[in-house]
Amino acid sequence: MELGSKGVKDVLVVPISFVSDHVETLFELDIEYRHNAEEAKIENYIVMTGLNDSKTFVKCLANLVKTELSGKKEILNP
Repeated sequence: MELGSKGVKDVLVVPISFVSDHVETLFELDIEYRHNAEEAKIENYIVMTGLNDSKTFVKCLANLVKTELSGKKEILNP
């Protein structure tokens, strides 16, 4: 792992491609990539959980849908 060879000891992984946790991503990030990080001597390898059912995230999605359905093109904060 390139980061390990540069002396990086702490890695925080944020899976931005997925908004909710699922088995494939959890296996890949928590098992396969963690193994790679350990081999690269990275000491702290942390994977953020997905947004899942975060109240703020759900409100934001609802707001986007309401805005789109109303025909307005501005996006309002939840």
